[in-house]
Amino acid sequence: MNNHLDHFLKDYNNKQLLKVISGITNLNVQNIRNIIEAAELSNASYIDIAADKNIISHAKQITNLPICVSVIDHSKVKECIYAGADLIEIGNFNFLYQKEFLVSCKDILHLCDKIRNMIPDINLCVTIPHFFSLQQQVKLAIMLEELGIDMLQTEGYPINHTNNINKTLTHITQTLSSTYALSQYVNIPIITASSLSYLTIPIAQQYGASGIGIGTALYKLNNINAMISYIEDIELNFNQQIYFDFHKLNHLHPILF
Repeated sequence: MNNHLDHFLKDYNNKQLLKVISGITNLNVQNIRNIIEAAELSNASYIDIAADKNIISHAKQITNLPICVSVIDHSKVKECIYAGADLIEIGNFNFLYQKEFLVSCKDILHLCDKIRNMIPDINLCVTIPHFFSLQQQVKLAIMLEELGIDMLQTEGYPINHTNNINKTLTHITQTLSSTYALSQYVNIPIITASSLSYLTIPIAQQYGASGIGIGTALYKLNNINAMISYIEDIELNFNQQIYFDFHKLNHLHPILF
């Protein structure tokens, strides 16, 4: 674990965190095993798996990569930690969105407070819901930083489109806009996620991301070698210098207080 932890801390300090996500609701052991193996062989920073003690225990048996689990229920935190989780993320909220339930700022702060009181030293990341206005996102991020949250993650709100390309572009635009806005006001690391590819990694970094999360693209690949190749392509594009006009992106606007 020490070598992997050193690698995680190095990526953390260099703003090159790469989180490989197997899926918050993915309980397919073989699929998770393939994704974890690809993440380890391609030198990813850490993995994000389902908040299930059996899945976590299995993951601990096959990898020394730091393990993050996403929760929306504080009652699951202790069993995840006891099973071996190294980081807790408040999110992913897609499960709630699918039930047409939108979490509030108060809900998130309350959940943070409960988890911090239960396990004060746990590394804690919080997903910032994209359906909040950019101003609301920034205000929440500032409060979370003041509470001592370790990292933030942005997302693209799942809007239905008949055109998958439009859907992907919407996700990317949203998560990039959030990343840029939050990075102007907080100093804690920001993980950019939702439909990113090796082409958009440099843009995310240019707009203030300290790392990125990838998952959806991996589900579409049917073998470990293809997964490894995809992750390595992502890593090669860290810190690539490209010019991108922020003001031409849809949905982006200044944060005014």
